[in-house]
Amino acid sequence: MSRSPNEEHAAHAPRVSLSTMISNTFSRSRSTDDAEPTMETEKQQQQQQPLSPADDIEARRRVAAPESLLQRYFANPKFLLPLIAVVFLFAAHFNDFLAKRADVDLADAYEWFRPRSLPVTLDAAITERVNRILTSSPLIDTHIDLPILAREVFQNHIYADNFSTPFASGGLYGHVDIPRLKSGKIGGIFWSVFTACPDPAADPEEQFQDAVYFESIHDTIQQIDVMKRIVRAHPNDLTFAFSADEFERAFTASGGKKVASVLGIEGLHQIGNSPAAIRLFYEVGVRYITLTHNCNNLFADGAVVKAPHWGGLNPSLGPSLIREFNRLGMLVDLSHVSAATMRDVLSITLAPVLFSHSSAYNLTHHPRNVPDDVLDAVKHNDGVVQVNFAPDFVTQSADGSATLADVADHVMYIGERIGWDHVGFGSDYDGIGSTPVGLEDISKYPDLVAELLRRGVKDEDVKKATGANVLRVWRAAEAVAARLQGSGLAELEDDVPKRRKW
Repeated sequence: MSRSPNEEHAAHAPRVSLSTMISNTFSRSRSTDDAEPTMETEKQQQQQQPLSPADDIEARRRVAAPESLLQRYFANPKFLLPLIAVVFLFAAHFNDFLAKRADVDLADAYEWFRPRSLPVTLDAAITERVNRILTSSPLIDTHIDLPILAREVFQNHIYADNFSTPFASGGLYGHVDIPRLKSGKIGGIFWSVFTACPDPAADPEEQFQDAVYFESIHDTIQQIDVMKRIVRAHPNDLTFAFSADEFERAFTASGGKKVASVLGIEGLHQIGNSPAAIRLFYEVGVRYITLTHNCNNLFADGAVVKAPHWGGLNPSLGPSLIREFNRLGMLVDLSHVSAATMRDVLSITLAPVLFSHSSAYNLTHHPRNVPDDVLDAVKHNDGVVQVNFAPDFVTQSADGSATLADVADHVMYIGERIGWDHVGFGSDYDGIGSTPVGLEDISKYPDLVAELLRRGVKDEDVKKATGANVLRVWRAAEAVAARLQGSGLAELEDDVPKRRKW
């Protein structure tokens, strides 16, 4: 077999072992004069020991690509030890610099440097973010129907063992009890004080009479009382808040261990046609009133009715009542009202509005949901829409079933359409007959927050949805009230008949 010229040259080339070359290299790096070897020295080294073909290839690679200056530098202890000292000095001065900066958190500054033994999985990272969000700011649900559950199932006997024990220890009928509140990392709740509408079949003119509403206002007082007694019976877990600042202080002072509690009333049929009742309800802790339930009333049309009566807001009484809400600092809740009522109120209110438990009409065509043009008006008003979890409100599936993903779709739709300053959560737990898969009760809230994070919602936007938006709207209503009261605007007085048969 004939050899090529290159092979012939390689056969007669002087050989040196790889180990010899490496040994010589380190010997040179440790020499005091660091002089480069001469050609004669190189020839003597190459003649010391023959090379195998594999070593010959490696030797030629080393000659073609000699060690870099950095390689030689780091192999020499004379240079490496001073470098290490410089690094430590820099770190010490950098730490001292950060410590003098009031706006820099050392833990955050060194977060990039903190070693981790194992890679953090996506789910673990999401869980960590969920915990950080829900422990640093309150998760607020603006519509929980525990008071009507206490009435209908337990006849308001909250000290009986069949209510008190499972509520405190877990397993209460429905969707909410203290252990599930803790598992759900709930920071605050607006407890809905609900009583049923008068007979919807009654003649409208008769239905709006004061006498028809006497039972409603009677039951409302009982429902306010039962919820206040529940809160007082569990001082380690529940506490009342009467302002947005008190709400945040309650969350912060307890380290998120106490659920800040507020009351909401679900329909103006519950005020007995009396603005005076609104003021008294405010005094005992009610901070929003829904303008209607599933019926029209003296002031506005509802969404789920046979036919509208006023065509929206009652033009003669409605505007003055909305102004009284604004003067008092009572949040105007537009859940349950007709789309026409929504538009009328948004055109006149001086304070941001609240939809305590409604979803997006464009995704699910339910009359209780909020149309796109109203969503846009809510943005202009700086209000907030709290998404309802009821399956009928979040899905149009033939069998009526819904999942956590359907609820997330509504939250995402509203957040992306009008901004993350205008969306939140109003589950309607204890007031709905079925729940979405994955949101079976209030303990599942962290899973919903995790789903939003998985979909790419930023942590700061999730914080807005979990509670910051509601607190912003509440504070804005308080500011409007302070301004109107400071201007001397008087209370809306009742129109009391001159003669009444007692």
